[in-house]
Amino acid sequence: MDGEVHHPVTGRQLSRLRSALRLPVITPDDAPYAAQSRVWNAMIDRRPALVATCTDAAEVQTAIRFAREHLLEVAVRGGGHSLPGFGTSDGGMVISLAGLKDISIDPASRKVGVGGGCLLGEIDRRTQEFGLAVPAGVVSHTGIGGLSLGGGVGLLMSRYGLTIDHLLSAEVVTAEGRLVHASADENADLFWALRGGGGNFGVVTGFEFQARQVDRDVLALLLAWPLDQAHEVFERYLDFVEDAPRELTSLIFLFNVPPGDPYPAAMHGAPAVGVAGMWCGGVADGFAAVRPLREYGPPAIDLSGQRTFLFMQSMSDEQYPWGRRYYMKTGLMEALPRAAVELAVEAFTNAPHQALEIDFHHLGGAISDVDVSATAFAHRTARFAYDLPAAWDNPGDDQAMVEWTRHTARALDAYVTGGSYLNVEADTGSEVSRRGWGGNWQRLVAVKRQYDPTNFFHLNPNIDPARG
Repeated sequence: MDGEVHHPVTGRQLSRLRSALRLPVITPDDAPYAAQSRVWNAMIDRRPALVATCTDAAEVQTAIRFAREHLLEVAVRGGGHSLPGFGTSDGGMVISLAGLKDISIDPASRKVGVGGGCLLGEIDRRTQEFGLAVPAGVVSHTGIGGLSLGGGVGLLMSRYGLTIDHLLSAEVVTAEGRLVHASADENADLFWALRGGGGNFGVVTGFEFQARQVDRDVLALLLAWPLDQAHEVFERYLDFVEDAPRELTSLIFLFNVPPGDPYPAAMHGAPAVGVAGMWCGGVADGFAAVRPLREYGPPAIDLSGQRTFLFMQSMSDEQYPWGRRYYMKTGLMEALPRAAVELAVEAFTNAPHQALEIDFHHLGGAISDVDVSATAFAHRTARFAYDLPAAWDNPGDDQAMVEWTRHTARALDAYVTGGSYLNVEADTGSEVSRRGWGGNWQRLVAVKRQYDPTNFFHLNPNIDPARG
């Protein structure tokens, strides 16, 4: 592009849209444009023609009808965290949900209503006032919409499952601009598809969740050993999680120890194997449960201890702030064999950047209690997920970071049997989407053809109704 966005609508038409919305409609000529068109991943640099921030479902309907009338490509932005940048477009309209922030809580029924533009941290802070939580992700400035519609993994998943497993109903604006309600009893096909099918079917302006009881204080687990002990630590960890209590959600990972506090000086910058996680039962019970891991070795680093749930839910914010460059790959595995571990250790040892790491998340637990066909999220039997969360700052490192991540992912995919989790997948295309939804693909295509036959909502891990 030439760096300019040529307005696809006239000034009079734009004035009509502005008069219909409470908040300003931003164009490249307006001072707030840079801030409002920016997204979380600095690898994404696109210039939409319009950013329309909506405050309720009726305004979203107005924006969609306007976009259809003027043949504008629509990107829907909740928290702006989409790795491939689905929340923006070149020359199109961004429908921002940043004005939909209502949160309502019924402590008796533990039902929580949230606007489609809410961020995870906003929901966590409100629900914790009542000793409750909606199971979700771990970066507090993530939008609830994108995370939920893709599945929703986090620190409560072993005990309580995915975010979508707690969705009771949703308010959806369709591609035609209709407002519909989706639940187990109303538009059940749409409700099924929303639980893991992404933003293919409409704009979700409101969610109703069943919250869970979660105490203010939890046990944080963070242990690390020198990398030369990786094989022994993996064996110990895999044996431990085979029958670990569901209160513990954990992962094992290869990383370079950050310099500075709270890490011991002797380990600063050293390659290591770590085990981290959260215990969401009684803290004393948690200490007893994880003793076999803490006493193994012993670890060179042990930063385990009592923390608040809110601390744990925002602990990754510093590692994944706005404005860094991100490229991530993932895959779901039925098992984590020694050959995969050896491959991971070799790849990590040859990584071109200190910031690179390889994570293996332990799944199962409550996730696997739900049948694979009960929701659009099909990968209920996976026991592990590899995750390559590349994050860096210097654009000069782009090629090395992306190439290493892709190469390592291709190698690890030899052990993938359960597809991938699309919320942390940087690549796009029909092959990626099919892998993400596995055996639920054809049913998703049918729902897409019913609710969005022209593929109006295509800036997402897309289900093309014309291709099937």
